[in-house]
Amino acid sequence: MSGFICPHCENEILIFGKGTGVKLAEEMDIPFLGRLPLDVETASASDIGTPVVIKEPESEISVRISKIVDKIESKIINKS
Repeated sequence: MSGFICPHCENEILIFGKGTGVKLAEEMDIPFLGRLPLDVETASASDIGTPVVIKEPESEISVRISKIVDKIESKIINKS
């Protein structure tokens, strides 16, 4: 988790700081996949049993999740 997306202004508030995940990935010699903020819509979608990427595919969190999935797929495909 990287922060919180304000449901009113849609700005991300970095409540956990910035760069710690990147630094940890570098120390562990693993790829950094991306930052996922806490998001009200994600919780709401989960409560009704629908992935946020289906319920709100154009939302910031869905876009970020999709980019992470793309990176994972790329790593898998390149290993084959």
